[in-house]
Amino acid sequence: MLRSFVFNTNICKIIVIFSTLLLILSNNKNTAFAEEDTSADDHSYRPKVTKLESDAGFGTGIQFFDHSSFDDSNNLVKIHQNRLYLSKDNGYTWNLIKDIDYDKFTPVYITTDLSHKDRAFLSVDPLSQDEKENANPNKGVSLYYTENKGEKWERIYIEDVQSAFFSSSHPTNMDYLIFWAVTCETVVDEQQNARYPDCSSSHIATEDRGKTWNVIGNVLDEMEKQSADDTNNQLEKYNVYDYCEFARSGSADSQIMDPFDIVCLRSYYPSASTHHDADEDTDYIPRKNSKLYFSKTWGKSFELLNPFQDLAVTEFFLNGKYMIVFTARDAYNRFSKGNVYISLDGINFKEAQFPTDINSAFSYVYDVIGSTIIISSSIIKDKNNNRIKDDDNVSFDDVLFFNEEQIFLSDSTGLKFEKLENLAGYISSDNKDSVVEPDFLYMFSAFQGLEGTFFSTASRIEHDKFPQVYSKITLDYGRSWRNLRVNKTDNDPNEYVCDVNDYEHCSLNSGFIFSVDGSYEMNLGRTPGLLALTGSVSPSIDSSQGNNINYEDLDVHTFVSTDGGLTWKFALGVSSIVAYGDLGNIMVAVPYSPNEDGDPNSEFYYSLDHGNTWTEYQLDEEFFAISLNAVVLDGSGYHFILDGFYHGNNPNDPPSNFKYLIDFSRAFGGKTCFYERDTEDWVQANGECINGVRNTFRRRKPNSPCLVRRIFEGVHHESQICDCTAKDYECAKNFRISADGTTCEPDYSMLLSDGVCSNSKKGELELESKQLITDTQCKKPKNKFKEKTKVVCNDLNGDTDNDAEVSIVEKSFDEEFLIYEYFGSVKDDSLLIQTRSNKVFVSLDGGISFKQVETGGEGIVEVVFNKYNDSCAYLFGEASSIFITENRGHSFFKSSIPKDSREILYPLDFSYSNSQEFIYYGGKNCRSFFDPNCHTIAYITKDGGRTFEQLLEYAGHCDFVGSFYHHPVDENMIICEVKENGMFSKSIYSSTDYFQKNKVKLFDNCLGFITNTDYTIFAILKEDNALSAFVTVDGKEIAEAKFPKNNLQLDKQEAFTVLGSSLGSLFIHLTTHVNAKEEFGALLKSNSNGTSFVTLERAVNRNEDGFVDFEYINGLEGIIITNVVSNADSIKKKTPNGDSVAKILRSKITFNDGGDWRYIQPPKKDSNNKAYDKCSGKNLEKCSLNLHGFTERKDIRDTFSSGSAIGMLLGVGNVGDSLLPMEECSTFMTVDGGVTWKEVKKGPYQWEFGDRGSVIVLVKDGSKTSSITYSVDSGKTWKDYIFSEEEILITDIVTHPKDCSMKFILIGEKVLANGKQTITYTIDFSRAFSRQCKYDTTNPDTDDYEYFSITHPDAKTCLFGHEAEYLRKNKDDCYVGMAPIEDNFRIVKNCSCTRDDFECDYNFYRASDGTCKLVEGLSPADPQEVCMDNPDMIEFFKSTGYRKIPLSTCVGGKELDKSTTVSPCPGKEKEFKAKHSMGMFEKLFLIVLPLFVLIFATWFVYDRGIKRNGGFSRFGEIRLGDDDDLVEENRTDVVVNNILRCGIFAFNIGANVFQLIKKSLGGGFSRFVELMRGGNRSRGPSYTSLTTDQFLDEADDLLSGHDDDANDLSSFNSNDVNFDIDDHHGGSENSSVAASTEEPNFTAYTDNVENDGGDAATDSNL
Repeated sequence: MLRSFVFNTNICKIIVIFSTLLLILSNNKNTAFAEEDTSADDHSYRPKVTKLESDAGFGTGIQFFDHSSFDDSNNLVKIHQNRLYLSKDNGYTWNLIKDIDYDKFTPVYITTDLSHKDRAFLSVDPLSQDEKENANPNKGVSLYYTENKGEKWERIYIEDVQSAFFSSSHPTNMDYLIFWAVTCETVVDEQQNARYPDCSSSHIATEDRGKTWNVIGNVLDEMEKQSADDTNNQLEKYNVYDYCEFARSGSADSQIMDPFDIVCLRSYYPSASTHHDADEDTDYIPRKNSKLYFSKTWGKSFELLNPFQDLAVTEFFLNGKYMIVFTARDAYNRFSKGNVYISLDGINFKEAQFPTDINSAFSYVYDVIGSTIIISSSIIKDKNNNRIKDDDNVSFDDVLFFNEEQIFLSDSTGLKFEKLENLAGYISSDNKDSVVEPDFLYMFSAFQGLEGTFFSTASRIEHDKFPQVYSKITLDYGRSWRNLRVNKTDNDPNEYVCDVNDYEHCSLNSGFIFSVDGSYEMNLGRTPGLLALTGSVSPSIDSSQGNNINYEDLDVHTFVSTDGGLTWKFALGVSSIVAYGDLGNIMVAVPYSPNEDGDPNSEFYYSLDHGNTWTEYQLDEEFFAISLNAVVLDGSGYHFILDGFYHGNNPNDPPSNFKYLIDFSRAFGGKTCFYERDTEDWVQANGECINGVRNTFRRRKPNSPCLVRRIFEGVHHESQICDCTAKDYECAKNFRISADGTTCEPDYSMLLSDGVCSNSKKGELELESKQLITDTQCKKPKNKFKEKTKVVCNDLNGDTDNDAEVSIVEKSFDEEFLIYEYFGSVKDDSLLIQTRSNKVFVSLDGGISFKQVETGGEGIVEVVFNKYNDSCAYLFGEASSIFITENRGHSFFKSSIPKDSREILYPLDFSYSNSQEFIYYGGKNCRSFFDPNCHTIAYITKDGGRTFEQLLEYAGHCDFVGSFYHHPVDENMIICEVKENGMFSKSIYSSTDYFQKNKVKLFDNCLGFITNTDYTIFAILKEDNALSAFVTVDGKEIAEAKFPKNNLQLDKQEAFTVLGSSLGSLFIHLTTHVNAKEEFGALLKSNSNGTSFVTLERAVNRNEDGFVDFEYINGLEGIIITNVVSNADSIKKKTPNGDSVAKILRSKITFNDGGDWRYIQPPKKDSNNKAYDKCSGKNLEKCSLNLHGFTERKDIRDTFSSGSAIGMLLGVGNVGDSLLPMEECSTFMTVDGGVTWKEVKKGPYQWEFGDRGSVIVLVKDGSKTSSITYSVDSGKTWKDYIFSEEEILITDIVTHPKDCSMKFILIGEKVLANGKQTITYTIDFSRAFSRQCKYDTTNPDTDDYEYFSITHPDAKTCLFGHEAEYLRKNKDDCYVGMAPIEDNFRIVKNCSCTRDDFECDYNFYRASDGTCKLVEGLSPADPQEVCMDNPDMIEFFKSTGYRKIPLSTCVGGKELDKSTTVSPCPGKEKEFKAKHSMGMFEKLFLIVLPLFVLIFATWFVYDRGIKRNGGFSRFGEIRLGDDDDLVEENRTDVVVNNILRCGIFAFNIGANVFQLIKKSLGGGFSRFVELMRGGNRSRGPSYTSLTTDQFLDEADDLLSGHDDDANDLSSFNSNDVNFDIDDHHGGSENSSVAASTEEPNFTAYTDNVENDGGDAATDSNL
């Protein structure tokens, strides 16, 4: 698929060129021409110009490039009006080719064979309906070919394909051919009312010139079926794209593989019917299944290419010398970085080294020039030439072309690459340390006749600006570059915009480089140093003069060079297309626009003296030139075809096509040059030796009146071998060119990779920093040019045993960091750093390299990231500027804050769903912050910060709540808090139209509000200054949150912290003790709408800033760790003298979302394998694991767990009866979600996870160190790595926030005499793994993953009503990358409901025996509220004291939340009665049917059993087991008689037992009968003791350690019945678990909210 993208790239470059031309030509400037030198040319000579009329094959209608030439021939072929024509006289006359059956076929496309110059292929379409019906994949397709330059054509037929186009032929054997086969169908999108072509492509091969064919696609299809995995069935919605080449394509001397091997890449891309709605969650599927094959049997069978069997191959390239393969490092990440592998034989591959990461998706080989490989890594743009942002959802239809973001050039080995911008100097003087750079569109053009010489042009593309073009030339295959120097002559225009004598800063720059035939191929030359191009003289990229230049107004001229591009001189005052004949002795130039010279008619110019003088030839028509082509491809001929079009005066008229044949064959009277008299030597590159060779060309003298007339002969030269010089050496392996280009410096990452220092005994080595260029031909090499360099192995910062796994890069900053933060996108490891001096640096590669963001000297006072879009950040400057990036720091654009506002450093508020919308808060009337008139104004932007408009005055915080809720009342709803000057409290307003007309006040006296996922919580002050909370989930219904009070001993609410939400619940910490340094409070959990809360824990720790020791474990269901204050009662009482009491903390964990809490199980032994003192772990009340929590974090982004490392947690703590100070603690780890723990290191350590937990890095916390401890096997084993010679204080360790990267940054701090110095160490573990893990869940025996489950500490497999399993890797030699393992969380089964699936209801608490009991003095929630919340409800159940945990999916089993009493909702009595009552028919059916069955059964037994066997008189004779002679004639008789025997036996036993009981009880039995009949009946309420087992069999274990009497379950037995809870306020604990026969007296809870609406978000602490 990438090849089609590359094709689009070149096409789009043409479009850019034409767009630029139109802008240039719109100026219509006057033109100046070079004066003619009569001594240099015969002015009486004029070329023969012939207008090719329509009867010669040309007519109206534009047909671009519609003729094809054969190399070394005057023959031309063309398609015109559905016919094929041949010219054998350079295009003068055209004859119809009669070999084509025009009655059946229409000629479509001509392709010449580059390997065999006499051959071409013609693709045809079937003409008749019969042929169209036959032209399907089952019937085949026809083609024509010629092998004698178009004179004779033969038809070939290919079966089983729909259409076919010539692809390539073997370089040495004409019989071997590969064709490209395409199969398409039309897909109709009825919703879009559009049609899309849906195509797949493959290749077909023949070894006998088309007599027999192998359909390669069919062979690969069969191989794919045999290796099918879990994604193969999903490949059906993707189209196949096969690309095949001969292994030795491009050169008959190639050594790639065997002579007739074929290489094929099979890849996939979305079909037209699916790519418009492609699922990003499965977009890895085509990339994962991309495979590279090779065949030694001419396409009959294929094998996977060994080095790439487990890699995602994105592209390959063959040019005869190299085989180059591109792969994605992470097959599951479409933004993955890539690797490039190089081979000289197609068998042994080596990985190429790049100075920075390259993009795997859009990287390809631009060209190979000599031994230099040019690789482009690209980004995409849309049809409007806008860079596609990371959050854009763009289909292939929207993509126009790629803009080369980076160009890399290799050394002579092809294995080490450098960035072109560094080699060629494409970095402006004011941007050398900046990343605020525009896009560059690069183009290259090589001289075929001049080895090592090629151009590079960088077009600087900026938004709404005319392109700035910078050109460079190299003479030595890209190792050094120089500007295009202009030599001023008398013919030059009056003035240039800069001084051309200062050619280092003023030079020729051209964006229009053409080949010898005038086309847009990147291929310039075939002349001995003679060429011309169109461009402008302008300041160089490193010149400050360019800042004042309007590039749109620059004059565009044509310049010529006679020394291979080293120097240039003015030729024509027009922009033109130039073509060459007679090896450059004929130059023809055609202006793009006919009226550039003020003359409406078109003209062309020609020069016969190497461009010194030019002659104009006026044509009759006005037209725009499309192309100027030399008929002979190698530029040795004399004929040219000029092609153009003209629209005419009426825009509705079709355009006219003009073609002229220009003939210079009679120039100079047809004279041929004499060798000695008319030619001279010209030495390439001013005599410099290139790759050890000095090349000398023989060419005509510029003023000789003759042509060389060596038609079909290319450029020739003589070579002289030179002695080796320093220029014949390049940086050796493991070395890179220095920034100033003067020396070769050690590349420590490559040294580490090669393990160079493993053989060093002294700790240092002396290495050669340079090596001889591989393809240099120089003689007498000298060792002195290799330049020995000392490499100190200690600088490699590592234990040599681990060098193969770890690489490190060190960077230093002479100041302190204020912030450092990753963007968080999986696309790369980009991060921003703000320093104390208000500078901002960006790293695009995870800390390997940094560049300062250029702000024009303006300091950055604030950096804000968009927390809902991981690619956007906003840098606020001191001078009211905003520097904005939407692509993770790759580029920035400048905006400004609203006019007349002042930056007050309020945080921005972002829309959750639209990254272009956010709210900025500025100060108005703020001459100072103490100005009484200073107040805030909220401004909104809807275009990403480019423009702002006022939203609401006095607003200091707003939320786009409509973008958060699942079911918002309006998606555009915004809620804001407003605080007018002089007011203490705030008001809350909502709007659905950006406060234009709709503005609704929701609250007064508000302290603030926050929006947390699905909830908006408002903190409202009541009259007594008590704090209450109101909650909404949709912005419309707002209800007061009901907090339990009496059991918390809280007079009034003073503070609460919103902790977050799990599925269906909101967690809040309600502060119950607010004394400084003694803060703690109750942990509460809500119902689904966030309005009714229950108490989970009563003394959870918090600090003075409102942060709480509460952490939800990422990636796992319902696991929470918190720290409780175990001496809360003592703190409240204080000491006798009134002194405060220090908090004693203990850690607790829950595995069911807060339903049950337990102390954390400690490990049995420490990291030294010693048992802990007095702690066996059996009695958790006395000894458990305690961890330092959220309140002590230096960085709140640090957490115990990682959402991508499922089940893994790390923490600092101790084993004991309470939490010790940090410095006395150790570091602990769990891999099963907190069930079991182990101590990994003594002492406190900081930690980070990488590659989903494959890599774990620890570094000492709070003390200096020079080493890290790491694991690359998910914590099974640990190693130490020395990263620095001296110890340094590491203040933090950071990595990608999704913990998917293998790069970590250590941030160190040094205190110097002049301030603090910050040092970063970027540690990379990419080399620790040999491959990416195979992800194939349908074949567990062959993939590298396994399912595992988190087991409850009580060995219960069911959590939240189901058995769940997670996916993790089970091999340690591979990395995970972005494989979608989180998508394979699966619920194995839903379980029956148990006690664990329920929590205590509102105003109920968990008693010491595990039951939920009503708080004394309180009432249950009004059950009728369910009816009010849901108008469709018909009935409600009275509270049992239990409610089901929202996360639970259990079915059946215990229903503790269901009361035995059901009541109708108010107003729904009729529906309730209808639901629960039965009609007459149902009642009759239930009565009559059982009665009928009973009567029939009784009759049947009597008739077949009793009556047949003697009637009732035999009852005493019938005995079980006796031979009672009952009649048994069939199986029915046997069954009936057995029933009869059992009945008689049961009756006898019952009668005997009754007599015995009656006799033993005596009169007691009679008294019991009397009592049952109502005698002495009590009038008071009766109670039935609770005999229901509401718990699991393991309940005693579950409750162990929770309460003093947790094991006292005497009130429960094994009966499984539901029960109700007594609601008597004064009832004892015992009475509260009895079922009352009286109706409870519920008090309804009402919400007195007069205003409707509501939503929002703020700080998490209120």
